[in-house]
Amino acid sequence: MSYSILKTNGDLLTVVQDSTIDQTATNLTLIGKNSTSYGTFINDNFVWLLENFANDVQPSHPIPGQLWYDTSEQRLKVYDGSSFKVSGGTLVAPTVPSSLTTGDLWINSTTGQLYFNDGLANFLAGPIYTSAQGPCGFIVEDILDTNLKSHTVVLMYVANTLLGIYSKDAFTPSTSISGFNKLATFNASQSGSTLTVTNVTAGIIAQGMVLVGSNIPPGTTITGFGTGNGNTGTYTVSTSATVASTTITAALGSINIGFTASGLTGIEFNVPVSQANNLIAADGSLKNAQNFLQISGDNFASGKLTIANSNSSTQLILGPSSNTEFNVSSGTFTVQSNSTDQNFVIGLESSTNGSNNAVFIDARDQYIGLYNSTPAATLHVGTSASPGTVIIEGNLTVNGTTTSKNTATVDLEDYTITLAHTSSPSDITANGAGFIIKGGSDKTLQWSSATASWTSSENIDLASGKAYKIGTNPVLNSTTLGSSVINSSLQSVGTLNSLTSSGSIVSNSPIAGIGYATGSGGTVTQGVTKGNGVTLNTINGQITMNSASLSSGAIIQFTLTNSAISATDLVLVNHCSGGTLGAYSFATTPAAGSATIFVHNLSSVTLSEPIVLQFAVIKSVTA
Repeated sequence: MSYSILKTNGDLLTVVQDSTIDQTATNLTLIGKNSTSYGTFINDNFVWLLENFANDVQPSHPIPGQLWYDTSEQRLKVYDGSSFKVSGGTLVAPTVPSSLTTGDLWINSTTGQLYFNDGLANFLAGPIYTSAQGPCGFIVEDILDTNLKSHTVVLMYVANTLLGIYSKDAFTPSTSISGFNKLATFNASQSGSTLTVTNVTAGIIAQGMVLVGSNIPPGTTITGFGTGNGNTGTYTVSTSATVASTTITAALGSINIGFTASGLTGIEFNVPVSQANNLIAADGSLKNAQNFLQISGDNFASGKLTIANSNSSTQLILGPSSNTEFNVSSGTFTVQSNSTDQNFVIGLESSTNGSNNAVFIDARDQYIGLYNSTPAATLHVGTSASPGTVIIEGNLTVNGTTTSKNTATVDLEDYTITLAHTSSPSDITANGAGFIIKGGSDKTLQWSSATASWTSSENIDLASGKAYKIGTNPVLNSTTLGSSVINSSLQSVGTLNSLTSSGSIVSNSPIAGIGYATGSGGTVTQGVTKGNGVTLNTINGQITMNSASLSSGAIIQFTLTNSAISATDLVLVNHCSGGTLGAYSFATTPAAGSATIFVHNLSSVTLSEPIVLQFAVIKSVTA
């Protein structure tokens, strides 16, 4: 008798015949009457129901209402007749899901915000800003100061931009805070309390900045300017150390009690203030109205300002590091610069030329310029664009040893220039007289009493077509020795392309002789037999012959192909090494571009030796 399997609503699901099982109608095994091994199927069904068909692949034969635990998402899902849907948990969608009910959570995937449903409406749980807006509002953080002490602060953001920080403490952060600090990055080294900056890669260096870098002591700050003024140069720092050149990040951003504005340009509180008992000074002290200059009266611009500090000789100090002092004593008024190499300028306003530096004192080189901002002498009047004129009503006495004239042209009416003019001239007093032209090195033309001649430190370059003459005879031009030059003591003439002699060519050296120089020769090795020809296009060289046998009394010949050989030349051949010396004789027959070499075995035995021949070509003619 078959079993009819019904759904909860009474609909027929399937019919299971006797002695059969059904594993396709559902994901459970349905057992027919008299089926064998039904216990296994029953146990499997209980386990599958217990684990809700846990798998990373959905059941293959689901029916409506069936549960499935998706192990890939670790979520419980229910089959609605067409697909498995999440049975609970947070919904993620770009718009409000229509199925939200009481207690449901929904994440807006567009804005990145979480909402909850209370049965009546959806409410924002947070964050209060969208992902497009960026962080807005207050964020509470703990920040370490330069002594590594923690401080709890509240950061205020608008559109991911930090406006400022609320704090109950005053401290300097140990590291920079994005958007809060003014930053600078540079390369520098430290010796003692002096920081030397060689390159600034970002930002401007400011006093009060906290330094962070390799081997820089924690909490080190810039306390003063040396030669640097925000860029390269030297600075004074708070902590003494020795640090090799390294990359340093500097941050200016101390946090004060209350609200401290960030580094955002233009930030301010636009609210009216009707009254204030005190203002807080930079050192934290309170200042009332009596501590400030008024806007009218003798102590402001409309009147005069008197500094009557009679207990000190310094009446006025200017600059962030006491750079300049105005000192008054009973007999002296002094303007004192306290900054190394600080220049001094007096500027005037001209109705015709506008603003001018009338006086410029170069502190480093100790030069004074009158209407010249780049003086190059102790006193420098005017510039090349606006030359100055000096009128001396009296005499001019120069006690130095050199008089310089920086004019482009000197015009003289005199026919001669007299040098080394003394009351008792001689060759000794004339020694060294002449001309010196300044360049990368001095260029000189001077008289030497030691050699009784003019001496020049440079080459003499005559114009084309000109020559050196002695008397009236040309002795040397650009290509030829003069015909009057018939004798020479030359020891080396370099490389000659050709040499023609109407007399003999001899060598008196006991070891040198006449011959070929290195580079004129070459070597070649013969092929498989002693009769194989070889090619070597050099005027001399070596030929290594094949070791093939040569019978007693036999003569073998081979051809040396050589473009240096003419038919009238002499080709000399000598047995220089290899084999039995004295066992051979040699003869040659030259031809145009080659020579035939004959080798005769003079010994009484057959010889099989790779003898080495040295040859040399001597050029010869018939007339």
